[in-house]
Amino acid sequence: MSIPGLKPIIFYDIASVLENEPWSGNTIKTRYCLTFKGLPFQTVWLEFPEIKPFYEQHSLGTPAPVCTLPVIMDPNTNRLIADSFAIAQYLDEQYPDTPKVLPNNTAALIHIFHTAFFEAIKGAMMVACFKGAQKLNPKSKEYYIRHREEQFGIPWEQFATPEKTRNRSEWEEMKSWNGGRWRRLVEATDKYLDFPK
Repeated sequence: MSIPGLKPIIFYDIASVLENEPWSGNTIKTRYCLTFKGLPFQTVWLEFPEIKPFYEQHSLGTPAPVCTLPVIMDPNTNRLIADSFAIAQYLDEQYPDTPKVLPNNTAALIHIFHTAFFEAIKGAMMVACFKGAQKLNPKSKEYYIRHREEQFGIPWEQFATPEKTRNRSEWEEMKSWNGGRWRRLVEATDKYLDFPK
């Protein structure tokens, strides 16, 4: 779908060694929304140490616990929006003639599910942080590791072995949900977190 006269939305994503390829699950959600809705966009890649100054420069405030991406700047409305969920809501409201990302009257339900889901997989997220850091440029990697240690309150080495810091039975229970669907999902997508040794 093409909207006549629409200027490309500026999409801020996290730079990595995967040159011009996304690696962050949060930014991938926004990239998916923009593509799904058929909205033109241009990617601007930022290193992790550049994100907080970007927030300060644009008066975006500081989300807890760290400033992060995605952020979009819509030159059609002169608005900056941070957070993948807020961006999805904004795009649905601002561009109602494009396919809806969030079905009507489901935003609260989706937000509650998202929050509960990420709390349930916190241990797995730590492994994903550890593997994902390997894909960052050196400038970002050091910054990312330092801030994740502060965020989770544990040394970096323990990120690779969440069973030492979390109850392993929680992970086993999650893998059994929905007839083992979550275990199969993790196994099927784990290859996307792998990195050259």
